[in-house]
Amino acid sequence: MKAIDLSGVNLGLSPQERDQAIERTNNTARITVGETRIAIWCLFGFAAITFSGRLFIRLATRRRLYVDDGFLIFAFVCLVVGTVLFHLRLEYLYVEVAVLRGNPDALAIALTELPEIIAQAKWQLCTFAMLWTSIFSTKLCYFAFFHSLIRATPNWFIWYFRISIVFTVVLWIVTVVGLQIIPCPYLGQEAAGKSLLMSTFCETWPNIEQEKCFPQLPVSHTTLTAISITLTAFDAVSDLIIVSIPIYLLQSSRMSILKKIGIGSFLCLSGFMLTCCIVRAAGGFDDGIVDYSWQSFWAQAEASVGVAMASITAYRATLVGSNDISDRLRARLYKIKRRTRNNAESSNSSPQHQSRTTSWLPRVPMGRMTGLGSLFGLRTCYTTTYQTQQLNSKSDIDEYHAFIRMPDAVHAKGNVRE
Repeated sequence: MKAIDLSGVNLGLSPQERDQAIERTNNTARITVGETRIAIWCLFGFAAITFSGRLFIRLATRRRLYVDDGFLIFAFVCLVVGTVLFHLRLEYLYVEVAVLRGNPDALAIALTELPEIIAQAKWQLCTFAMLWTSIFSTKLCYFAFFHSLIRATPNWFIWYFRISIVFTVVLWIVTVVGLQIIPCPYLGQEAAGKSLLMSTFCETWPNIEQEKCFPQLPVSHTTLTAISITLTAFDAVSDLIIVSIPIYLLQSSRMSILKKIGIGSFLCLSGFMLTCCIVRAAGGFDDGIVDYSWQSFWAQAEASVGVAMASITAYRATLVGSNDISDRLRARLYKIKRRTRNNAESSNSSPQHQSRTTSWLPRVPMGRMTGLGSLFGLRTCYTTTYQTQQLNSKSDIDEYHAFIRMPDAVHAKGNVRE
């Protein structure tokens, strides 16, 4: 990093001068502070809407939550905390990056508000920890969703699934440690050190002996680049693993190509997280420095997109998974609509009008993943009606994995024939 020149820097800023310096500093990065705030809250809003819709559908149709819902709820909570921290500390994050670039306005702000700049390292560590925890909790949500689907698969695939879970958990720990603690294992005053930037305040910070992490990191740019590329590659591998699981389950089924594409498009939505991962890594370094503002923005974007895509994944499985779920959802939505009507209008309505209003919702096509039966060695001689009766007769089993119950249905049918 280039040496920081303090000549010509205004060491005492009035409130008006500070506001002007902050405004200029906010526009120095590739994405301005205003654009960042709009983008992160739009992405968060989209994630919150899809997440709320998933919970509403799940509780309205099944009146309970599952393991994958628990992981997704935890991911959403971490996303909320990470987004709020990112929003509150955004200006100081931009000041920190601008100081690394040697911006005179940022240097003046840093010298005026040195304690806040030093504390930024702690807040930044918390923000990244929350966002990365949200990202990997979303990945574990996918694994929980696929768990019931792989019970009848070959042993090698079950081991592949288990190793993938362990790999994802280890990668989460290494990512939080690798991106934050390895480059700088210090926090606060100890991280800042008595650098050239703080030479004016040596008497204020007597315990600081030498520069450690700010503005110069103790590791080289080559080391930082290698760490970033390695962790990004592993993150991309984990996303590809999640995408590969439904692809394997679908490729051996006897469904038509269009049905496979339709179901696969829902189950492989985690691929959008891979896109955010690549973009984040591509611009993580700018002019030889770590662009924390860019990395933080795309980490928040990846976490928001991950929560949204995991929520949308359940929509098809819930709405089109079985006749029972579809009918119950239609009945629940109609009940909500009926409660909002005026009592006088309901009492005066004719029978013909009532018969028309009971079908105000369009019926969802009854597509289901029964074509996967061939993957598990099932015969296709039984009819769709018999399948539906068998699937709907066991209400205590998870309905969005209804097609897994088909082996039990075939076994029961064989006993009847005997």
